[in-house]
Amino acid sequence: MKKEWKEWLQSAVRLDRRRKIIEIEAPPPSWLFRAILLKRLQDIPRCPDILRNLRTKGCDELVILKHLEDMMRSQRIDRWKKLSGGLRPREIRAAAKRMRKCAGEIEVLNSGLATKVYVFEYPDLAPLLALPTYLRALAGLWELLPKGLGRVQPDSRKRLMEHVYERTGKFQYEEMASLISAALDSQVDAVALRMWCSKQGLTRPKRNSPAGKK
Repeated sequence: MKKEWKEWLQSAVRLDRRRKIIEIEAPPPSWLFRAILLKRLQDIPRCPDILRNLRTKGCDELVILKHLEDMMRSQRIDRWKKLSGGLRPREIRAAAKRMRKCAGEIEVLNSGLATKVYVFEYPDLAPLLALPTYLRALAGLWELLPKGLGRVQPDSRKRLMEHVYERTGKFQYEEMASLISAALDSQVDAVALRMWCSKQGLTRPKRNSPAGKK
C-alpha cells in the first residue's frame, strides 16, 4: 500500500519550480476504498493466503476485491466517523479551505525578518518552513475524500458469493467470512454467512457451476 500511495502522489501532485504544491489531481473513484481494503486484508495474515487459494481454484481476484470494496461503500455505519473522524463532506471542504488560508498566512509570516532570525538562532526550526506546503497537500487529500466514496453497487455480497460458487463449486463459507470480516472491519461468522446465503436462495447448484455439472 505504501508503494501505491507513493506512486499516486508522484503522479497526482504537481509542483512548481520552488517545489510548492500547486495542484492535486483527483484519483479514480475507487482509489480511497481500494487502498483501505488492501490495508485491512494485509493486516490479517490469513487473508492474503485465502485470496491466493481462491485464485488457484479459478476465482478472479479483481472481481473479489471489487465486490468487497462495494460492500465497504454500502456500509451504513459511521463510515464517515471512521474515514473522517466524524466530519461531514461539507465540513471537510470547509476545513480544507481554512487549512489553505492558514498556509497562506504562515507563508506571509515566514517572509518576515522575525522568522528568519528565529531560524538563524534555532536551525532545528528550519523544517517548519515547509509547513504551508504540507498543509496544502493535506487539504488537497482531504478534499478528495468525498470523491473517493463513489457509487454503491447493490447486492455486492450476493454477487461475491455467486462468483465464488460458480468458480469453485462451493461457497467457501469460512474463507469468505474472513475476507468479509476484514473488509467491513467487523466480525462475520461463517454460520451466519451460510444462513444468509440460504435466505438469498444461493444454496442450490447452478447449471453452469462446477457443482451443477457433476
